[in-house]
Amino acid sequence: MHSGKGYRACADRVDIEQLMWDYIRALDSGNAEAYAALFAPDGQFGKGANAIKGREALKKMILDARKMMEAKPKQRLSLK
Repeated sequence: MHSGKGYRACADRVDIEQLMWDYIRALDSGNAEAYAALFAPDGQFGKGANAIKGREALKKMILDARKMMEAKPKQRLSLK
């Protein structure tokens, strides 16, 4: 069994990095359910009056963003 502050700090860092990758994976795939599940039930995105609060609102934020992205024509990179 490991002990000490160094080990705990390292383990915490690994957990935080995994959480960041989980956020990215959920956003990239447009998986609103998975994204919202990464937050506490009363979690929020942003701050102040414009904060998105609670899992249902977070899911809606991702679904709305996904709809906007799907509605926009895809841009292509031209190297001409």
